[in-house]
Amino acid sequence: MKLDINKKYYLSGKIGNAGDKQSNIDKFIITALHLRNEGYTIISPIELCDDQDSKTWEDYMKRDIQEMLNCDGIILMQNWTSSPGARLELYIAATLGLDVVTIT
Repeated sequence: MKLDINKKYYLSGKIGNAGDKQSNIDKFIITALHLRNEGYTIISPIELCDDQDSKTWEDYMKRDIQEMLNCDGIILMQNWTSSPGARLELYIAATLGLDVVTIT
């Protein structure tokens, strides 16, 4: 499936807490910037973060899923398969009929 300029998309991929977390965050930032520069409306979970130290993974997933449900589709980033959160987001999005687009 291709991206539709008239739709709003949620970015989904691995963030994680391990040593590669900053690299993954940077990928979200760069991907969102690139897609927005091409005219797409993008919601990135990285930009929704407010207080990273006081929330649990479950807290973030509840917030992120609510944001995703306000979108027309999700964009799965290259590393999405190694993320339990991204796999959950895909399951929900596909089950509810949202567009699913994979980018590399």
